[in-house]
Amino acid sequence: MQLSSLLIKEFKLLFQNWQLLLVSVLVPILAVVVSLVTNETSVIELNIGYISSESYSRDIEILNDTLKEYASITFNFIEFDDVDSMKKAYDKAEIDNYVYFNDEKNVTIVYDSNSSKSDIANAYFYQAIQRINSDELLAKHIDLVEEIQNAQILSYNADNITSESNANKINSLVLFGFIWIFLYSTLNNSVTQIQQEKTTKTILYLIKAPIHPAKVLLTKQAAVVFQFLIMIFAYIIFTSIMGIFTLKINIIQIVIWILIVLSVSSLGHTFGLLINNSGIMLIIELILVFPIMLTDTLQTTIFDNWLKIMPTYVAADLMISSLEGQNYSLSSIVYALFTIAICYLISCLIMKKRDAVKMCDIQ
Repeated sequence: MQLSSLLIKEFKLLFQNWQLLLVSVLVPILAVVVSLVTNETSVIELNIGYISSESYSRDIEILNDTLKEYASITFNFIEFDDVDSMKKAYDKAEIDNYVYFNDEKNVTIVYDSNSSKSDIANAYFYQAIQRINSDELLAKHIDLVEEIQNAQILSYNADNITSESNANKINSLVLFGFIWIFLYSTLNNSVTQIQQEKTTKTILYLIKAPIHPAKVLLTKQAAVVFQFLIMIFAYIIFTSIMGIFTLKINIIQIVIWILIVLSVSSLGHTFGLLINNSGIMLIIELILVFPIMLTDTLQTTIFDNWLKIMPTYVAADLMISSLEGQNYSLSSIVYALFTIAICYLISCLIMKKRDAVKMCDIQ
């Protein structure tokens, strides 16, 4: 009877706090949408100055036509009457680069290596001129081109073949959303549960009433698991509809997911009971989750050596294995179970031994 009453209370609180649930679902989805839109529409615009001259207008036109082939870059050629006005515009950053012709075959581009846009323009200009020259040679001197090709020491070919180990890897864009749901949202939701109890002073009754602390924690974790399942299935359906991630779900995966959520939420409950200051609690949440996001979404291993001992790192490892269809690490599963057991023990001891009045900061 006690267990069912506590469970009903937790689910009532869950749906009363619908804003948190909505944010937990929307944040990873919005992150993916914004990144997709940015990737589809991201075009660098570069403003290039040049001296208006009839003798070099054809060369500018050829350059412009060649540069148009680079879809991700837009080059805007801006005419100037004299060199001084062009240099002033460059100094004021009104143009990114400027070009001038020394003669019909010699063009100079002025660029700033400290400016990424200016540096990019220089690189693309070089590629464009190389292409113009090669097209011209191929059109007028076929025999010479063949002779040059035969004389080359090395030839270059690129064959894009995805290795089996990388075939099922999750796109970093999609991975961010999964890490947010599995780690940050789960941790934050469990911390919020305890903070709400402290704010409303209902934790006084939970600790003083003849209810075993394990029952309180169990019902809270059940609510977190339910909230997680709503978020994860919403995210999987969204990514599947968008065609950027497809997952075949089986019972073992769901069991592993629940294990991950229990290990992360047990951390949240323990820290929530130990710490009253919400600012410090936020810092702890960021320490536990943010480095994991950097490691996994940026595909870097610079943090691996010291992050491997963190329960959230182990949870992320299990999460990626389940999503990519890899074999689960037995040590990670044992570590997650150990985390749950230790956190349950600490949380139960806190609820039995600590003064509930002090925990709520009642003067």
